Amino acid sequence: MQILDFIWPSLYIASSVFQFWFLILATISIEAVCFKYFAKAELKRSIVVSVIGNLVSGLIGTVFMATASLLYHTIADTLLFESTFNPVNWIASYLIMCFGSILLEVIAVKLIWKYKFKELILPLGIGNVLSYAVIIALNNFNIFYNGIN
Repeated sequence: MQILDFIWPSLYIASSVFQFWFLILATISIEAVCFKYFAKAELKRSIVVSVIGNLVSGLIGTVFMATASLLYHTIADTLLFESTFNPVNWIASYLIMCFGSILLEVIAVKLIWKYKFKELILPLGIGNVLSYAVIIALNNFNIFYNGIN
């Protein structure tokens, strides 16, 4: 059962992403607009880049983020903290998931369309950071009023 203590925060955040699924459309829109602006791409290509990046991030990211979070919590909870649900672990879980998503999207788009890393990091990063910020705000509002389900 102790292994579950390591992954509860990641599972809670992952369920939040599914709970706030409507943010996926906002993320794709934000990333597409940013990509159009920063990469000087056509709107159609910007939308396709954003959709493909998010699909790859969602499919591969589910396994990758769970593994990365499990590794983090195995180390952090064993060596540094006495509690899985402390603020540092919550922040670390969000950062792992957010920056992992950005990295996966950048790699996928770079491999498919041969864009440079610096052309991708800003537009795809902005979309993900804004989406996770909204998830954090909605999650904290939900926890504050309803507790952890």
